[in-house]
Amino acid sequence: IEVFKKYEKPKYGCVFHCFQPDFESLKYIVDNGYYISFAGRITYQTAKKSIEIAKIVPNDLFLVETDSPFISPEPRRNKVNETAYIKYIIAKIAEVKGLYYDDIEKMTTENAKRLFKKLEN
Repeated sequence: IEVFKKYEKPKYGCVFHCFQPDFESLKYIVDNGYYISFAGRITYQTAKKSIEIAKIVPNDLFLVETDSPFISPEPRRNKVNETAYIKYIIAKIAEVKGLYYDDIEKMTTENAKRLFKKLEN
């Protein structure tokens, strides 16, 4: 974040890919309207901080990703990751946020459309 702050704010938005749990960074990211992206790591039993971040990140500022071919979610951990495994990440975030799978799927789709639409302008 310290390096990031030295440069001009991105004109079209920003995604913090495969976000690692850090509450100070999350505040900066959210305050600037940037997005964070959750990958397979959030499904691991050791991901307690990631789960806490998922609980508090605003619903309009997060995305999901597979980070293929790495960071496969449970129950596919230690296997080559693939796009089809995104369902495990969505399911975990739905569980953490107390929402339905379909809600998270729709939310993240809308978030991605909103973010990447900026590139069309």
